[in-house]
Amino acid sequence: GASIALAMPAAGFYPRGGGRLEAWIEPAKLRPWVRTTRGDLARIRVVAGVANLRDDIAARLRDRAVERLAEEGWGSAVEVETVSWASPGQGAAVGLTAEHAGGPPAAFVAVGERGKPAERVADEAVDELLDFLSVPDGAVDPHSADQILLPLALAEGRSVYTVSRVTEHLRTNAATIRAFLDREITVEEAVGEDLPGRVVVA
Repeated sequence: GASIALAMPAAGFYPRGGGRLEAWIEPAKLRPWVRTTRGDLARIRVVAGVANLRDDIAARLRDRAVERLAEEGWGSAVEVETVSWASPGQGAAVGLTAEHAGGPPAAFVAVGERGKPAERVADEAVDELLDFLSVPDGAVDPHSADQILLPLALAEGRSVYTVSRVTEHLRTNAATIRAFLDREITVEEAVGEDLPGRVVVA
């Protein structure tokens, strides 16, 4: 129920930092949200970028991600973009966003490190995406699962969503919100760590 827009005028990479993120958030009455299934995959966006590094590094990130996704049968859904970011420092990253019909986007990012091949960086992001896609009933990705808890806890009404993997971040955020807000938040999960689950905000 909130109107939000984001822009990144400058990227920040360790150790220089200096990244900048701009957010526009309009006043809104937050609404509860229910999503327990994932729609058909509409597309996978691949964005490979560098800051103050050679363009061929971004091309290697892009090519490796596209190659891996094609091997897994997702090649026809891929849309690709390479970018050069403004930044005080140097860095490289690749982001993969899976968009499903009627559902929230699922984003996975891997950041380059000195001495780490671009192909290995791309593999990290692709592995996370494939892990998410392998759980058909997980409507929300592991990174977003804990982030959407606070706005849903502030919304009036019951929210329910499934997650592809229950993480310690999700458990911790649920406990933190419970300490400040009078909301019942339940994280239902199978026995063991890092398994699919369901979140209920009552």
